[in-house]
Amino acid sequence: MSHWVADYIGLPWRAYATGPDAYDCHGLVWHGLNRHYGVDMSRYREVITNDYRAISQAINGERQTGHWQQLDQPQNGAVVLIGTLRTWHHIGLWVDVNGGRCLHSHQKLGVGLDRVEQLTTIAPRIEYWIHRSLLP
Repeated sequence: MSHWVADYIGLPWRAYATGPDAYDCHGLVWHGLNRHYGVDMSRYREVITNDYRAISQAINGERQTGHWQQLDQPQNGAVVLIGTLRTWHHIGLWVDVNGGRCLHSHQKLGVGLDRVEQLTTIAPRIEYWIHRSLLP
């Protein structure tokens, strides 16, 4: 694979990590948006990596800035939110690779590139949000 995502696949997961040698899920999205799409997003370093309530509050706070728009279908550079009806559990970054995949870092697996169908094993609810600066 000659896409930039190849540099991330297989890197380990580490709580609060923002690279370049390891990432947690939010750190990977933050880094990817900043480096590859020019989007500046808050890091929320105070959020405990496996505290789903705090993760949900951080995600909802970021969405409420008005810089984000929900999408019906994913597009390159969109944030993928994964959760249940009440809370968000995980976050990834949609990239146009192999028909579209989610780049994410999971505690047990490290950084991977998966189809949406595979992500529903983490939690059943998936939403796509894009920074308004990436809209045509």
